[in-house]
Amino acid sequence: VIYKVNNLLNSGSIISLFEKVRIHNEIFPDTFYQLHAFTGFDGRTIMPILRQDLVKDAEPTPQIAIDTYMAALGFNREDVVGRYSNTDYIVWDLIPRNVLRDRDGDIFVVDAEIKKKKKLLMEFVLNEYHRNTSDEELIADVKRVASLLKKESLSCKDYTEHGRYSYNTVKNRFGSSNEVLRRAGLSVEKGRLKYHDYCENDDVLFRDMRRVAELLGRNYITGTEYDKYGKYNRGERGKKYGGWNGTLIAAGLEQTPFRTGPKRTYSNEELFEEMERVWIKLGHQPSADYFRSKGKTRISCKSYVNRFGSWRKALEAFVAYINSDDDNDKDSQTGPAETIEPLTNNAEGITIRHKTNRNINLRLRFRVMARDHFKCCKCGKSPATDPTVILHIDHIYPWSKGGETVMENLQTLCSECNLGKSDLLIDN
Repeated sequence: VIYKVNNLLNSGSIISLFEKVRIHNEIFPDTFYQLHAFTGFDGRTIMPILRQDLVKDAEPTPQIAIDTYMAALGFNREDVVGRYSNTDYIVWDLIPRNVLRDRDGDIFVVDAEIKKKKKLLMEFVLNEYHRNTSDEELIADVKRVASLLKKESLSCKDYTEHGRYSYNTVKNRFGSSNEVLRRAGLSVEKGRLKYHDYCENDDVLFRDMRRVAELLGRNYITGTEYDKYGKYNRGERGKKYGGWNGTLIAAGLEQTPFRTGPKRTYSNEELFEEMERVWIKLGHQPSADYFRSKGKTRISCKSYVNRFGSWRKALEAFVAYINSDDDNDKDSQTGPAETIEPLTNNAEGITIRHKTNRNINLRLRFRVMARDHFKCCKCGKSPATDPTVILHIDHIYPWSKGGETVMENLQTLCSECNLGKSDLLIDN
């Protein structure tokens, strides 16, 4: 085992060093670095001590062999000797003394300088505004969705979630959904709605509503959920009790958290936050039809149209908000310095004063997720491919130990990886 003391001259800060170590471990796992300890607590710069396994019976690798090795990893050689790059990273100082080869011919990069290429963080880009789209283009997209889902027929839900155009645009162009299916050469099947028996007794209906809520593990249910799992037809209960939320209260349940009544007014921040959540979940720009679908979003399409004038203008306002450099949000990460409980590393103890707030605002959260491609940095899971995945923003260097709420010290983790992470300084 080899222990290396890093004086931070090249990295500039502990956080930058940790990021470089993380990238090194990702690209060159055979020479994995681990944080062993810290030194320099006597008033000078605190320096980390890194641990790395010793490569036995090895000698410097010829430069031409290093070129071949990096090419196999997907890196292109640049004009400067020992410098390589791909779409994400630039690696340099890969010269024979820093790259060893053992008797079996295996190559080990024991030391290298690495940095991540700067990319446009904004990945929320509006789709092309479709005008004068031909019949052939619309039908071709219907066929594409059917091929993607491997289905002989499509539902409104199928096309709303995967189509490039609005479902209503396609349906209105050809007069009906069945005509769209016929022109696309797909099967036309009449849907069979499941009709429930009407329940005259409110108490019996309410008991069944509570049964469905218990089945779903919540203290509320949506009307769509009851239609799916309930035994009875809701009938005109909404008129009797002042809407579905009134019916829930009469049944001894709570209102749905998605809306608090017809007079509810959402702030722009709330509208943009829900837009961000749905965009990340789908992995692409959401359509107005998706926001019109019951039970899929917490805020309806109508709320956006009423605020901004049209769905397109709502999308444009959201993108402008996310791209803005103005971080003066009500929950901005900047704010007065906070003093937390002293972190004691020696007899004297160290009191940490923060320059940033622990809270992460909407813009910063999105920018970190965009940088990390809306995937968990540890396991690679994404809500775009697995709807059960929930992403969180995590402090790489723990906030409780002095880490700040800045881009360089934040990473995207899924809920499972985030729960499994502690405040240890070691970043595996």
